[in-house]
Amino acid sequence: MQRGRCPRHNASRTLLGARLQRLAPTIVAGLLLAGVVAALALLTLTARELSTQIELVRGDVARLSLELHATNERVEGQRELLSAQGDQQQEALRRITEAEAILESDVEIADIARMVRPSVFTVETAWAIGTGFVMSTRTGEAVVITNYHVVADLWRTGGREVTLHREEHALTGRIANVSVEHDLAVIVPSDALTPLDLERAPPEVGALVVAVGSPYGLEGTVSSGIVSAIREDRIQFSAPISPGNSGGPVVDESGAVVGVVVEKVAGVGYEGLSFAIPIDTVCLTVTSCEE
Repeated sequence: MQRGRCPRHNASRTLLGARLQRLAPTIVAGLLLAGVVAALALLTLTARELSTQIELVRGDVARLSLELHATNERVEGQRELLSAQGDQQQEALRRITEAEAILESDVEIADIARMVRPSVFTVETAWAIGTGFVMSTRTGEAVVITNYHVVADLWRTGGREVTLHREEHALTGRIANVSVEHDLAVIVPSDALTPLDLERAPPEVGALVVAVGSPYGLEGTVSSGIVSAIREDRIQFSAPISPGNSGGPVVDESGAVVGVVVEKVAGVGYEGLSFAIPIDTVCLTVTSCEE
């Protein structure tokens, strides 16, 4: 007897196939969604790990930056130390050079002082005290040269008469000419005086020089040093000077005047910074000089 297929069973299989066909896109979509979710989870984990690594790198960079800053500070400290040592060595060398020049010329300094001092006077007004020295003009007239700032108050008030004295010798003088710009003044003395020789050529750097004057009224004070530099309008020298030296002569080893004491740099840490007006400036501004 031949068996036949059950119509109901065939219908069920047909219905199941149709349902599977309808559900297939949904299943595929679900699988895709699951894959995307898994991928996003993986990306999120990777981003967190990356963020952690970035923070670690930032920490390393900050640490290295601090170490670099500390190293730079140490290097800068060493540089400043070396610079200070270099300055000290230069100052020591300057003092050695000066001492050698002075030691080699002790006898000459005494001779220079004896030759120059008779022609150097204390210049005194009611307001100030300074120094002046005698030089000869082109006409042969002996005049006393000093700084304008020594006689400035007297000059501004219309006064012209000053007092000149050296040891027991006192006389009067009359201000004949001034240069405010160059800080110079010419005084004509009441008596005939012995002039000093002049050296209008700039002295050599390192050459011995002697300053004579009346620091704080102590007339006839002698100090020695060397020419430190020739500036644009000044001779820089190392001989010590003080208030009252203004207007005094700076002379070379032959006793000839090379400059007029005008100022110094004072303060903690400053030493041997004295300045003079070149004698050539005197000859070109306030008076004529004997050739």
